Amino acid sequence: MGLFYRIISLSIVLLAGTVFAQQNDSISIKQDIDNVEIVTSAKPNSIKAVSPLQVLTIETIEKIGIVSVSDAVRHFTGVMVRDYGGIGGLKTVSLRGFGAQHTAVSYDGITLNDAQAGMIDIGRFSLDNVSMLTLTHGQSDNIFQPARNFSSIGVLNIETRKPLFSNRRYEGKVRLGTGSFGLFTSSLDFSYKLNNKFALDVNGGWQRADGKYPYEMSNIIQVVEGKRINSDVDILRTEVNLYGNLSDSEKLQVKTYFYNSDMGVPGAVILRNPYSASRLNNRNFFTQIQYCKSFTDKFSYKPSVKYNYDYAKYTDDQSYGKTKDEFIQNELYVSNAFLYQLSKSFSISLAEDLAYSEMQNDSIKNNILKNPKRKTSLTSIASKFENERLTVTGSLFATYSQDKVVASQKSTYKRITPSLAMSYAILKGNKLRFRISYKDIFRIPSMTEAYCKQAGQPLKPEKARQLNTGLVLSTRLSETLDYLSVNVDAYWANVRDKIIIIPNGVLSSTSNKGKVRMSGFDTNINLNINLSEDMRILINGGYSFLEAIDITGSASTNKSYKDQIPYTPKHSGSASLSFDNPWVNFSYSLLASGKCYAKNQNLKENRVDGYTDHSISLAKELKLRSNKVSIQFSLLNILNKNYQIIKSYPMPGRSFRVTAGINF
Repeated sequence: MGLFYRIISLSIVLLAGTVFAQQNDSISIKQDIDNVEIVTSAKPNSIKAVSPLQVLTIETIEKIGIVSVSDAVRHFTGVMVRDYGGIGGLKTVSLRGFGAQHTAVSYDGITLNDAQAGMIDIGRFSLDNVSMLTLTHGQSDNIFQPARNFSSIGVLNIETRKPLFSNRRYEGKVRLGTGSFGLFTSSLDFSYKLNNKFALDVNGGWQRADGKYPYEMSNIIQVVEGKRINSDVDILRTEVNLYGNLSDSEKLQVKTYFYNSDMGVPGAVILRNPYSASRLNNRNFFTQIQYCKSFTDKFSYKPSVKYNYDYAKYTDDQSYGKTKDEFIQNELYVSNAFLYQLSKSFSISLAEDLAYSEMQNDSIKNNILKNPKRKTSLTSIASKFENERLTVTGSLFATYSQDKVVASQKSTYKRITPSLAMSYAILKGNKLRFRISYKDIFRIPSMTEAYCKQAGQPLKPEKARQLNTGLVLSTRLSETLDYLSVNVDAYWANVRDKIIIIPNGVLSSTSNKGKVRMSGFDTNINLNINLSEDMRILINGGYSFLEAIDITGSASTNKSYKDQIPYTPKHSGSASLSFDNPWVNFSYSLLASGKCYAKNQNLKENRVDGYTDHSISLAKELKLRSNKVSIQFSLLNILNKNYQIIKSYPMPGRSFRVTAGINF
């Protein structure tokens, strides 16, 4: 057994030993704890953040009438959600033109990983057990976290709901929903207090739909009408969490997650050929353990262990015969993070992550690239200074990764990248703050990009830099105008050897674009108006401008020189208005995007038109004895526009969704 595996094994043993040893100590010393207390993470302070930070709580999500994680993320500024249409279509997140592989997706503090594609499909997650979504552009203020969280241009964190017991040992929630295109959803969340230290939470959901929505779209020479086929879904999600408050200074969370889907993969709508018979069966299982112990007021330790298994089978039945591709991924991931508080204002952290990933591609026969393996070491050293008016963070991040396809063929990637950020209160009381941040990013190609035949030749790693500067205003102007916040951020970035992905159903083509330059700004506003004690209006709005152009070579050598890179609109935005009242809560939301291009050259035949998406929602809560009953009706895309986010993949037109639930 090699040194790499020994270190991983030792880390797992240390985690288990520390947890059980500390648990025994805490029981012998503190036997008078009456109640287990499970508390949801506090809402991050986006005003004081050194990098742009956006937060959506489940309360806000429900008020706006958002029905999915991907729709919620589309309300963040500076974000592009690539959506292939349909209920089960692939949905990935791209920040400021960097590409989905540069956006980390964290699930309860531990980053998800897809070694095959390098990007996460957020369409597989449900809002039923989510408590908060946060999006950070740049480096987070939190320096006490796994090293992998330092590796990306930004992090989307999905925080799940934690149980809050009152005077009972249990609590639960049941939801049922139906809607257009054969949609039916159901979910159950049940929490039980096992004893004074441990609580168990079990939640699961089932979703199915036939997805046969009508569409009308222009296809170069004429208008094409039809009904979307092969877009049915059957999805099962299950999650089990064990929460432990072992003492005042130590916490434990064990999570086991299972996802199984069987769905059609709707193809591009091509004139006179709407046929599509691709199917995807996907199973994902992971279990993760995270423990946090404060040994003293100054020193804390947070180890994490995760095992991830993913199986994907693509089948297609065409006139020339049946095809089948099967991919299996396994990953073992271990993280050890340490935090030392030198003083009240200054702290430093060290995190070391080790990961072993392997992929099996049964569709490649007699090929040395059939089973690539990757060993990765990630190390972060970070520091933070914070007082009433000034916050400064800095870090160094080291990447060392080695791929092996055969004994004689290895690829090694290594680099050290820095980041530095500052936030300063220009006015006392944090009413007006200035922030500036710089981050260097190094992204190695995913296994599909580097090795699979569909990707062509192995690609170079991407090297990127981003500088962000902004102002944050937060104030209460009067007793009626309860709260106002305005954020404006401008940024400049460049990427060398940028990997461009041109979507094409399940498989995509990739290439290094040489050099891409990005510049733009994001702005958003949040306004709360209290009309009375039980009536208020909430207004949220955001706008983004992004110029991401190819500057490789010159106009004489590069046909797409200074053209906007694919699937990156210059203009995008969102807005929402909700009216809370004692009768029926009302909300309206808007999503908007300018035109973009499906290929490298900004030609008319490659253009994807811009769109606006308007939706409304009505919601009511009722008391039924000690239980709370909620009913929500949403009318989506009320103008019935089959707009496209990905060229030739029309989105559903007008649809409705009704959800009813009871908390007990």
